[in-house]
Amino acid sequence: MTKRVPHAVPSQPDIRSLIMRIALLGSAGLLILLLVIVVPLSIPAMRMTAVRTVLAMAGAAPPHDSHGYTNVLLLGTGDKNHDGADLTDTMILASIDPSTRSVLMLSIPRDLYLSGNKDVPDGRINSLYVYYKGHERFEHPHDTDDELTHLALTDTADAISVRFGIPIQGVIKADFTAFVNAVNALGGVDVVVQKPITDYSYPIKEGVTGLFHMDAGPAHLDGETALKFARSRHGGTDFDRSQRQQQLIDAMSLKLKNMSRVQQIEFVSSFWESVLSHVQTTFSTQEILGLTQIGTELSTQEVISAGINFNAGSDYQDSGAGGFLHSADPALYQGADVLLPTTLPTDSTGWKQLQTYAGFLVYHRDLYLAHQHMQVINQSANALAAYRLENEIRRYGFIVDPAPKAAANAKTKKPLLAQSFVTFQEDDDKHVASFFGTLLGMNVSQQSADPAEGTGAAVRIILGKDYKYQPFEVIGTGSIVEK
Repeated sequence: MTKRVPHAVPSQPDIRSLIMRIALLGSAGLLILLLVIVVPLSIPAMRMTAVRTVLAMAGAAPPHDSHGYTNVLLLGTGDKNHDGADLTDTMILASIDPSTRSVLMLSIPRDLYLSGNKDVPDGRINSLYVYYKGHERFEHPHDTDDELTHLALTDTADAISVRFGIPIQGVIKADFTAFVNAVNALGGVDVVVQKPITDYSYPIKEGVTGLFHMDAGPAHLDGETALKFARSRHGGTDFDRSQRQQQLIDAMSLKLKNMSRVQQIEFVSSFWESVLSHVQTTFSTQEILGLTQIGTELSTQEVISAGINFNAGSDYQDSGAGGFLHSADPALYQGADVLLPTTLPTDSTGWKQLQTYAGFLVYHRDLYLAHQHMQVINQSANALAAYRLENEIRRYGFIVDPAPKAAANAKTKKPLLAQSFVTFQEDDDKHVASFFGTLLGMNVSQQSADPAEGTGAAVRIILGKDYKYQPFEVIGTGSIVEK
């Protein structure tokens, strides 16, 4: 394992002084990535000038990659009153792009399994931080807890960076108490529970479980209930839990946005006092403030929420966005329920599909922000290849409308096409069409939809006899994935 000299541990009193100065100017409050992103989005524009002035004076440019993106790993852990206090049961990779004022948030399932190598043992991805913390304590027994935490957070980010193929510039970790206190400081949050939750094994405290139940429908959550809502996993799947966590981020943003200036200042004071000792970060004080300055420029319309799940689909069974995992046989993993990345025989790393998906999301976020509808029109003789392409596009998180029957059967009315191509309707659709044209090796042209066939999608992929299906992980490499 490559050793590194950690940055100086951020000075919390200095952060507090600067944050409170900003609060007095009308900011809603700033801290942890949850609030680096959510709070600035919630500050009314009329109060931005003063906030940005203070941030510009106090902050420093946060680290970023060659594209100007700052990629942050957000970790949520338990606390001393819970089993496995250092397990990172919440893991979100966030990528902030100042140029497009956008944020991508990719939730990583806690049960994703890592096969061991020289740096990482076999185990779930949520145990990485625990492993590195113990390793660093063994390697550096005289370091302080803050120094060991800093090294363990950096090691965890490095391991995840390698597997997802995305450089990570920093980590922010918060425990259960930080989250509970943040929600309570807001006066609770309002959500709509999408489906009933009944968890008979919710961990009440160390070694004790009990029942947690919520009916579907609108609900007002205090901090403790919000934590259960975010943490419960036996009442649904790990993917349901990831969606609920991102739902809570949205709810916090809305609550902050609707606060008066006085309420926002009160929130800052209450939040800071109750959360100070429950957050650790690899960013320096000045970098946190610089990151927050970027946050004040972000747009609520430019937020992408993505996840990873086992909705991979199959031949003639629709896939879902992020369907790149499969459940492993517990008998092969000491009875544990774990998730493994789906792979192809040509994938020597086992992570190529997830790397390609993360690359699409981070480096081509403009495609997702466009929200364009697509269709695959089969005018070849290979219906299975057309369906596989549809599924592949869905798995990578794009919107695919089913081709109308008239269009799908167009080959019975028209000569079979010899060559495939991609069409777009409006100029705003061209960048999406051009991306898929490059990816699939097809010509691109502007063409209005045929009303008789009912094909109204913004971008259409017309398949001819030349089309041979290949997974995106095979063809989506190099400059196609990363600009």
